[in-house]
Amino acid sequence: MGSESTQDKAGPELAGSTRKWLVKQLIALAIPVAVLFAASGRLDWTLGWAYVAVFFVGSGLTAVILLRTSPDLAKDLSQLQKGTKTWDLVAAPVMVYSIVATWVVAGLDARFAWSAAPHFRSTWRRPTCRWHRRRVPEGPGAVARA
Repeated sequence: MGSESTQDKAGPELAGSTRKWLVKQLIALAIPVAVLFAASGRLDWTLGWAYVAVFFVGSGLTAVILLRTSPDLAKDLSQLQKGTKTWDLVAAPVMVYSIVATWVVAGLDARFAWSAAPHFRSTWRRPTCRWHRRRVPEGPGAVARA
C-alpha cells in the first residue's frame, strides 16, 4: 500500500535506466585501474592499489547514496541535457583529460621513480649553518636567541 518504493512506481523504465547507469559507473571505475597500471607497467604497485581502493569506496558510496535518494538525478547527471551551458561543454572534457593525465603521470612516476625521495630517517636532521658549522636554532623566537 504505502510502502511502495519510487522505483516500483516508475516501473521497469527506471529500473532499466538504473542498470544502464550502474554499468556506465562500473566501466568508469575500470578506466583508472587500466590507465594507472598500464602506465606503471606492473601490478605489484601498492600505492596504486591503495588509490584504486579509495577511489572505489568513494565512488561506490556516492553511487549507493545517489541511487537510494534520487535515481532520477543519477540518470540526469550522467548525460548531457538540453540547454547545457557552453562553458560546461568546454570544462567537462578539460577536467576529464586532466584527471586521466594525472593517472598517467602517477603510473609513469611509479615506473621510473621520478619523485623518489630518500629514506625518511636519513633526511630527519636539523639543518646546519654552512658558515659556522653549527646547528641552526629552531622554534619561535629562535632568531632572537641565535
